[in-house]
Amino acid sequence: MAEELITCVDQGVVQAFCFLKTDTSERALCIPLICAPQAGRGYGKAMLSFVLTSERYGHEYCALRATHGSLQFYMKMGFQPFNHATLYNGFVPRTDNALRELLHADDLVAGERRVSELGWKMHMNSERDEEFALTKARSAIGSTSMHRSSKRLRSIPADNA
Repeated sequence: MAEELITCVDQGVVQAFCFLKTDTSERALCIPLICAPQAGRGYGKAMLSFVLTSERYGHEYCALRATHGSLQFYMKMGFQPFNHATLYNGFVPRTDNALRELLHADDLVAGERRVSELGWKMHMNSERDEEFALTKARSAIGSTSMHRSSKRLRSIPADNA
């Protein structure tokens, strides 16, 4: 399993981190964990922007799971719900407009009901879905641009972390 740890360092202190799985899907770079304890300071956004634009990864999409508390942050960043079950078997980044609108409106109960109606699985390891699987197209493939905050970030293979 190919994993990496990305950290966001400001003035010598780790302010946020995320783990990446690069071999779960050929088309999607997976973020199983992202943590930015000081919400609203831009560290999580800078790290996510780095992952979405870095040429280091050749994946077309980025996939993650959002908790109820982080869902609106990811939706504002342009992530869309998708069927998590497809991640491991021919990733399909298709979304559902009705579900997207419910999540934008922060109607999580109706959102969970819509997931059930679609027959989608949001998380492979739990019977009760308390997270929403989200995806977004990566923009860096073939790009030479660099995000201005990326100088704060560094990537470390997970076994060296």
